[in-house]
Amino acid sequence: MFWSYNIVKLEDGYGLYEVYYDDDWSKPFMRTEDCMAWGETPEEVQTVLRMMFTDSLKNPVLNDEDIREENDSYN
Repeated sequence: MFWSYNIVKLEDGYGLYEVYYDDDWSKPFMRTEDCMAWGETPEEVQTVLRMMFTDSLKNPVLNDEDIREENDSYN
């Protein structure tokens, strides 16, 4: 089994998903439930990906325990 990132067209837009293929890469047979990026067009997905990449390079790495919402569900 192999996988790659692919933009997948759905009824209400486009998303970037991990798509899984059979052993000879000839047929996709599954994708992740949640997408990595979303847009109304393939170009919007690509714009989101560029923004994600740029932000990940310039912003600090955060510790999960330092991120808290106002209604903290962890406590």
